[in-house]
Amino acid sequence: TSEDTADGLRVCILQPPLRANDETPLEATERVIDMMHHAAAAQSATHDCSTATQQAVQYEYPDTSNEESNTKRLKRDRNTSDAESHTTTTTTTDNPGLDLFLLPELSPVGYSEDSFARYVPTARGLQTMYQTLHQRLSVTARQLRVYICFGTMGWKEEEQDDNDNDDATTPEYYIRQVVLDRQGQEVAVYDKIHLCNYGDCSETRFFTPGSSTTSFAIETSSGGQEKIITWRIGVLICADMRYPQLSQHLVRHHGVDVILQPACFARDISFRTWRSFCETRAVENGVYWIAGNYAGPQFGQASVTPPWVDEHHEPTCLGTETGYLLCHLSRRVLEEARRDLPFHSHTMGQGSSACCDLFRKSSSATK
Repeated sequence: TSEDTADGLRVCILQPPLRANDETPLEATERVIDMMHHAAAAQSATHDCSTATQQAVQYEYPDTSNEESNTKRLKRDRNTSDAESHTTTTTTTDNPGLDLFLLPELSPVGYSEDSFARYVPTARGLQTMYQTLHQRLSVTARQLRVYICFGTMGWKEEEQDDNDNDDATTPEYYIRQVVLDRQGQEVAVYDKIHLCNYGDCSETRFFTPGSSTTSFAIETSSGGQEKIITWRIGVLICADMRYPQLSQHLVRHHGVDVILQPACFARDISFRTWRSFCETRAVENGVYWIAGNYAGPQFGQASVTPPWVDEHHEPTCLGTETGYLLCHLSRRVLEEARRDLPFHSHTMGQGSSACCDLFRKSSSATK
């Protein structure tokens, strides 16, 4: 309904294909940027959020050998350069169509052992490449006046001990999501805590687990009125969702309304339970759960799950196609789920003292 969308948060979940082996991360970045421009233009053209709360859109990457496609990209890049040479006063108003883009885990870099081996930022040149990638997406965030949550590889070098100059520095590398605001400024960074070493994954060979949670806020206006609504959004990555303490921590200590879960979910032994976990985490915490993935026959099913799931409130999923899911999250739906059902209040530690007492008594009895 129009009431649901007037107070809503507008999210676009991108489902691009994995970066091809013959494509560089920077080339893949440009393709993802093309996809974002397409989605923003489509949403701005309709600008009627009341026709559907969720909408799946199939997308075909432009042919880079096509002269018309290249001309459009060059025109866009010239406009970007012009914007960069002026002040940002013209880029601070809200995008009329979208608030946030979500890219999959390690997108646009790519997820595979070959990508890990080739692009873990062990050398200065690779670190410079990631900085360039970051800058391109920062420009896009300003240009589209939208938040962008994208995947990358992070790094940190241990500080060298001045008293023992012979010791080499010990670098650490992370599977990372970065959030940029409408001005292209970095507002949140999250390093994946629960690395995956089952199914098709072997992440601990290359990466170090993260050690802290993060969240950020997006302010939206209610139906063009003066009322400002603040959405608090948490970030997890892929296998993090299997550990309930993380999402509970985001709700209890960060006060989040939405949890983003960018992933590279291959159809291995872990895929079958993915949707079940998305529904469980959304319902038990009273939040919207936004899950991203890559396109392709071995991937797919990016989705949005509401804070309560039944025959009238179903998750919306993409298939395996390249495309995007336009989502309008309703503050009214969120507040009603939290008012009518006990799960969010229990996560917040309200009204659960009897349950806690039971666990304490049970624990004492076993000692």
